[in-house]
Amino acid sequence: MGDWVMSLAEQLSPPDFDLFMMLCWVIWGARNSRLWNDKSSNPDNFRWKRPPRGQLKLNVDGAWNKELNTGVLVLLFVTARGTLLLLL
Repeated sequence: MGDWVMSLAEQLSPPDFDLFMMLCWVIWGARNSRLWNDKSSNPDNFRWKRPPRGQLKLNVDGAWNKELNTGVLVLLFVTARGTLLLLL
């Protein structure tokens, strides 16, 4: 798993890589909180909602193909109007 992280570190700018690592840490923390602290969430909390006016929302998704040893990470930045601002 470390190889793809190192590859990503070489491809991204330092601020973008820092953001990526911070997002991974937040996702891992939420996963552990749910798993180890038995925190359940209402399914309604997982429905996509537009961000408040003047703010952006970041949606993240990814996939990994073990056989091909390759993956993809998608970052979507969306405005309060629901407009796609940036896709990485």
